[in-house]
Amino acid sequence: MDKKSKILLIITIIIAILAIVGIMGYFMIKNKNTESIEEVSKLNQYYQKLQNTEMYSFEILLDAENSIHYEKNKNQAFYTSTYEGKTSKYLIKDGNTYLLRDNDKVYYTYTNNETELYKIELQISQIKDKPVTFGKEKINKKQYKYEEFEGLSEFYFGTTTSTDEENIKTRFYFDGNDLKYIKTINGENEQLVTINYKEEIDSNSFVIPEDYKEM
Repeated sequence: MDKKSKILLIITIIIAILAIVGIMGYFMIKNKNTESIEEVSKLNQYYQKLQNTEMYSFEILLDAENSIHYEKNKNQAFYTSTYEGKTSKYLIKDGNTYLLRDNDKVYYTYTNNETELYKIELQISQIKDKPVTFGKEKINKKQYKYEEFEGLSEFYFGTTTSTDEENIKTRFYFDGNDLKYIKTINGENEQLVTINYKEEIDSNSFVIPEDYKEM
């Protein structure tokens, strides 16, 4: 092989190597971007699922003394909020909100008020499009992917100030596309709640008991 042919062969090999490296780099960047898109969209996809599901129950559980149980039935909602052992019950339907008091068997009507009709969806909508940080963490010996957002205290059982709000971080932990836990980080304090989601409801939740009197 003469000198000219050797030079051409070397150039061809270099070009081939550069082409292979370029293709590999392209697919690595593409895969990375695809993964980022998938990760970014997890909470958004979950939000869309809630919006498109007519009937579901969503429980936020810290412990026996602190929890929220929410049920959606098309254009009706029912939820119980327990904070430090004290429980409040609300029924939203027909454009009104009803506060139910089991101990006294009475209810109060707040007319033209549907503020809590889409309670869970509204809470997530406040944060889903904000800048996000990704990570992984073990909870109860199982690894979960999480998405972390700043500035939301809606899932925190406790009191916060406007100063706290700026420093609060919220992590949403997913098993596949299923939301399993939410952690609120408030300075050195961390609060982890369990999420229980089902696409089923108790139809009796959306009826005011007959023996309750309106106040």
